[in-house]
Amino acid sequence: MFNDYDGKTWRTTPAYLQRGGKAPAVEFAGNTYRYVITLEAHNLRWLLPLDLPLKLPADSTLMPTLETLAREPVRNRARFAFTSAVEFSANREEAPALLQPALRLPRGLNPRARELARNWQARFKTAEMISNAALLYFRQEDFVFTLQPPLLGANAVDDFLFGTRSGFWER
Repeated sequence: MFNDYDGKTWRTTPAYLQRGGKAPAVEFAGNTYRYVITLEAHNLRWLLPLDLPLKLPADSTLMPTLETLAREPVRNRARFAFTSAVEFSANREEAPALLQPALRLPRGLNPRARELARNWQARFKTAEMISNAALLYFRQEDFVFTLQPPLLGANAVDDFLFGTRSGFWER
């Protein structure tokens, strides 16, 4: 989980902060799905299940941050079997030490994003309502996934949210 941002780089939560080593607290409803993925070698431990895996391959772990990790890096193409749920909630109560990096913002950067957040805080009284407003924003605006995102400036979050609206995911 990338939740620590210094204004230039997103970093993962250190393992020692991940819920004190506790397993994720998961509640699920609805259907579960059994499936097999074929994963190309990427020399990392990450496995890529759909939504929340309830049954994992041997020698893998669901981390408190909901990342699924193999014991060893994936160095060859391999198949992994999972059972996942798409309707779930996890970690309803997080440790403050885990939340603090996600709530900390670098000073003096991204004034438009800060203003958007202030507007949501004024309009919506609970964290859940603010989160729903953010999710709705991403659904309604024209954001795109690309393998060739444009360069962003000093106010990278503002550039992304209000300008390029193009990005990708990587580890």
